[in-house]
Amino acid sequence: MTWKNVYFIFHAPDSARVIKEFTRIVIEGFGKDNLILTRVMGGASGGVEGASKDCFKAQKNFLVLRDLEDMRDVLSFDKIYIFVPPQFALKGQINIGEVADAIKADKKIAFVFGGGRVSGLTKKEIDAGDPVKILDRDIGALGSVSILINDLEKALKGTE
Repeated sequence: MTWKNVYFIFHAPDSARVIKEFTRIVIEGFGKDNLILTRVMGGASGGVEGASKDCFKAQKNFLVLRDLEDMRDVLSFDKIYIFVPPQFALKGQINIGEVADAIKADKKIAFVFGGGRVSGLTKKEIDAGDPVKILDRDIGALGSVSILINDLEKALKGTE
């Protein structure tokens, strides 16, 4: 099963350490192909170099962009899922089976995770895609991306 059209976007991370952990989970841990960082500012910018090195060593795609609008200009997605705190998830819980089918159909999918303590996503940014949640509890971007990938891998293995 190929994940070449699946992109993991880490938006507005609040520290270099959290960028390192997100990269470790997505690229090193699960071996996914595409990582994008958006709106990296301040102390978090120190994490760009490490993420770049980790992606290069793993022969994975890495891109840094100014904001989510730039992301949409550079890559046109079939579907954008924006992971928000549960109370803002207007589309409810993400449908893993539906997303697994889209991955199998080679649809271009973006998963956007806010890297701030609250989320780092503005109302306008949330409106750029489908605001969803992975659980009814707010476990943050690192927990959410881990559960998402794990659940998708299970769903995809079950359909092979």
